[in-house]
Amino acid sequence: MDTTLMERTLFSIYDVSIEHPKSWKLCFDPKRGVTYNSGFFRIEDFVPKKGAQLSLSLNWEAAESTNEEFAENYYANIRQQYARQLKKTPYDIETMEVVDFCGGKAAFVVSEYRASLGLVKRKSDAPVRVLQLAFYDEESGRAVVSSLIGRPDNVRENEEALRELVFSVSCGCACKSLPG
Repeated sequence: MDTTLMERTLFSIYDVSIEHPKSWKLCFDPKRGVTYNSGFFRIEDFVPKKGAQLSLSLNWEAAESTNEEFAENYYANIRQQYARQLKKTPYDIETMEVVDFCGGKAAFVVSEYRASLGLVKRKSDAPVRVLQLAFYDEESGRAVVSSLIGRPDNVRENEEALRELVFSVSCGCACKSLPG
């Protein structure tokens, strides 16, 4: 296991938080802006001359739903999104399940597809593996999504620790819960 994944710190803003390795770099887009009702951050394992090999993102948006309804609907939405955005690209949704999380429900998705991202540091498409947890916080009225993306071999090598990072997300709740 990569020992840099063990030493963690907490990133928190507007009652949304997530743990990440201390050595990773926080990235944000000032054009998007960040408010209580919406925000997006990436936290990456930036390696000089190689770029990021793993990227953890935290996204939240004001929405109207219920916790259980959101988790159930997330499946249909993610399938539609993949079908629309990855029309000509093969993809595999390995896991898609509703899990117990912070006293409610969350959607947990594990998928792989070919992506042309700076993350993979190539001129052509390369495969990526994504671990994603999405839930609705009824108290704040926000949908929250934490995602980890990287090359499949990099993610699989440390998948348990990376999954813990994805599940360390919270929105005012003080719990951490991994699916059994």
